[in-house]
Amino acid sequence: MSTPAPLPFVRLYEPKDFDKLLRVCEVTVDPVVAQAPDLTLASAIWCAPYPILNPESSFVLDDGNGTAVGYLVGAPSTRAFIDKYQKEYIPRIDSVRFPLPSTEEGKRVKEELDGLSWMLDVIYDPTVMDTELIDEGFQAHFHIDLLPEYQSRGYGPKLLDAFSEIVRKDGGTGVHVAMAPGNDRAGVWYERNGFVRKYVKRGGRWMAKKL
Repeated sequence: MSTPAPLPFVRLYEPKDFDKLLRVCEVTVDPVVAQAPDLTLASAIWCAPYPILNPESSFVLDDGNGTAVGYLVGAPSTRAFIDKYQKEYIPRIDSVRFPLPSTEEGKRVKEELDGLSWMLDVIYDPTVMDTELIDEGFQAHFHIDLLPEYQSRGYGPKLLDAFSEIVRKDGGTGVHVAMAPGNDRAGVWYERNGFVRKYVKRGGRWMAKKL
C-alpha cells in the first residue's frame, strides 16, 4: 500500500525559509508591480523585512516536506514595526541595487521604474504604513501570498488565524491590509474572512477587521 502524500500545514517561519518566501512573493506579486524591471524590489519591501524584524509573527505554509509554498508575514504593532524598520532594516538595504531616491543613481533607477518609481521611495520610507486605521484600533498589518497551486484550498484562513492569535496575545484589537485598487479577487476573499472596506487612497485599497 502506498504511503499517503504529506499534507501542507501552517508553522512558524524558520531562517531556512527566507529565500523561498522571497520567491513566493516575486511569483505572486500584483500584475502591475510585476512590470518592474527588478522584482526583488517588491520582495525587499513587502516580504523580507518581516521575517528579519518580526520572525515571531511570520508564518509559513509548509508543503509537508519542509518547503515554504506560502506565507503570512506581519506586525502586531505597526508603529513598533516602523521604528524597528528605520533602525534595523534600512541599514541592511542593498544601496547599490536600490540606491537612495535622492541620489543621482536613485534618480536613474526611478526613471527605469517609470510608473513604479514610488517603490524606491517606499523601501526607504516605512512611515507610509502609519495610517489612521491604527488609531481606529487596527494596529496590526500583514502581507499574505501563496503559490497558485495552493490557493483556494483553505490555507489562507489558517495563516490568518495563526497571525490573529499572535495579535490578540500582543493586546491588539484589529488588523488591516492594503492591496492594489483593482485587485477585486483579493477584496472578495478578505470580505469572506470578515474584513470590511475602509477606503481607497495612497495608491491602494485598505481593508480592516476587528479581532
